[in-house]
Amino acid sequence: MSNHTYRVALIGVTGYAAIHLRALLTSQIQQRFTLKAAVIVNPSEAREASITLQKNGTAIYSTVDDMWADQSGQIDLTIIPTGIAWHSTMTCQALRAGSNVLVEKPAAATLEEVDAMMAAEAQSGKLVAVGFQDIYQPSVQWAKQAL
Repeated sequence: MSNHTYRVALIGVTGYAAIHLRALLTSQIQQRFTLKAAVIVNPSEAREASITLQKNGTAIYSTVDDMWADQSGQIDLTIIPTGIAWHSTMTCQALRAGSNVLVEKPAAATLEEVDAMMAAEAQSGKLVAVGFQDIYQPSVQWAKQAL
């Protein structure tokens, strides 16, 4: 097992992104990841997360552009659990900044956007992974049965 600590950026901390935030903070305790940067576009909805991140030493930004202006070349993995409309643009930005990417499903809204992401991935030499929720989670199974 590697002793390397991976530098992570999280774009968003509310909604589904809160799951990623909790996992990263748990993993950070285990010394595998450092949550180096986070983008919080809705600070009034994320007060508790903002306080936690400030105590953690995480740099907080109000826009993705501001984060990359400051953190380009310093992030190993960017996690993008945002709205689908932003997946392609933010993935391509992260790749240009030298970061691997975990983007939530679906990868993008159109095939053209996915093609752009794949081209940016090939050009960057970094990796893009698309996260999928576990269909066997009790809540998913409950919803399937209810429908």
